[in-house]
Amino acid sequence: MNITNLIALIWTRLRKETGHPEQEESAGFARQGRNRRRAVVVLPAALGVLFTWPCQAASGPNLEGIPQRNQSTSSIVYWPERGFVPYEFWDEVTYILNVQQFSYLEESIVRSAILEWNQKTAVHLVNLQALQLLEYGREFLPIFSLRPITLHRVSFAKHPERVCSGSSPIGIHRRDEYGNYIDTQFTQIGSGCENDRQFRDVALHEIGHAIGLIHEHQRIDRNRYVQVEYTNAGPDRVNLTDTAAIPPGAPPYNYRSVMHYGEDWMAVANARVETIPPGIPLSSETISPGDVDRLYWLYREQGVDPMKETVVDTNPSDLEIIVDGERYRTPARFRWAEGDGPYRIEAPAVQTDRQGHEWRFARWNTDKSPFGSPAKSVTVRWGLAWHEANYALSD
Repeated sequence: MNITNLIALIWTRLRKETGHPEQEESAGFARQGRNRRRAVVVLPAALGVLFTWPCQAASGPNLEGIPQRNQSTSSIVYWPERGFVPYEFWDEVTYILNVQQFSYLEESIVRSAILEWNQKTAVHLVNLQALQLLEYGREFLPIFSLRPITLHRVSFAKHPERVCSGSSPIGIHRRDEYGNYIDTQFTQIGSGCENDRQFRDVALHEIGHAIGLIHEHQRIDRNRYVQVEYTNAGPDRVNLTDTAAIPPGAPPYNYRSVMHYGEDWMAVANARVETIPPGIPLSSETISPGDVDRLYWLYREQGVDPMKETVVDTNPSDLEIIVDGERYRTPARFRWAEGDGPYRIEAPAVQTDRQGHEWRFARWNTDKSPFGSPAKSVTVRWGLAWHEANYALSD
C-alpha cells in the first residue's frame, strides 16, 4: 500500500470513528468567516509517524473587529474543568488577511500576560502543545489513538488593522455564524502601541474577555459609579453604549479592573468617562484583587474552590486601612474563611501617598452611592472576598 492510499484509509476511518459531536449552543458573539486549520493526527505507536491533515472548518477572525457585548452575562459559557483553557499561537500561512503571526517579542509579551492570569486567578491557560508532551495531558489528548486533536482552544493572533487594541469573544464559542461546530476561537491583538507596557495591557484585557469577563463599564449598574459620555464616539461605541445584566450576588463594581476603560482608552474612542464622585483612579496595569475575586465567583460552578483569603485594599493601593483597630498597608490579606466575622474595617478620611498626593475617602466598593460611612462591618461570603476603599484625588 503506497503512502497516498494509507493516508486516504486513515482519513476515512477518522471520519467514521470521530466526527464532531454536537455541542450545546454557545453564547453568541458570532465569529466572522471560516478557514481551514491543521489537526495533528497521531497514529498508533507501531507506525511511529506523525501526519498533519486538514480538519473541520474552524472559526476565522472577527472581520468587523468588534464583538457584540450587549448580552446578559447569563448567556456566557465558561470554560469547564475548573477553568481549563487550552491555547495556541496562530502559526499558519493563511489567506485571511487580518490574521497574522506575532513577532517573537510580541509573543513573549502575550505569554507574560497569560502567566499573570495563571498565577493570580482561578483559571488555567494551558499551552496545547505542552499538553501533548506532558503525561497528565493524555487524559485530554490520548496520544496513541486514531483520531484528530479537537480540543477546543483559544488561538492568539495579531490583527494588523487594529492599532494597540484587540478583539475577542467572551467565554467559549463552539459554533460559527453558520451553526457549524468549530474547535478554534481567535483572540486578536493589534500592534502599533507606543511601548511594550501598552501592548501588554491590551493582551491582559483581551485574555480577560476570552476567559469570560465583560467590560466593567458595561455593567448594567454602571451609572451608579461612572458617567460615560459617548455622543461623539466612533465605530467602537458599542463597547460604551451597550450594557449587560449582572446576576444576583455578583462581586461589586471594580474601578481598577483590567476590563475597565481608563481615560486614555476613552480618549482614543473619542469618549469620556468620569467617576462618581470625580477623581477616583480608573483601570489598572495589572490584574486587580477585584478581578481575582470575580473569576473565583464566576467559576464556582466549574469546580473552583472559594478563595482562601480576603483582601482589603484601597484605590489607589499602598495607603492605610484599619482592621479591628490595627493599621495595615494595602493590599492587606487575611485568612478569613467563609462565614467568619463580623470584622470592622475602616478607611481613614484623608491620606497622603508616598509621592505627596492627598486623597479623600469617596466610597467602598460595596456602596450603592458615594460618600457613605468610611467604616463598616464585614462577614465573609462567597463572591465578596475583596473589599476596597476608593479614594478621590483632592483638588
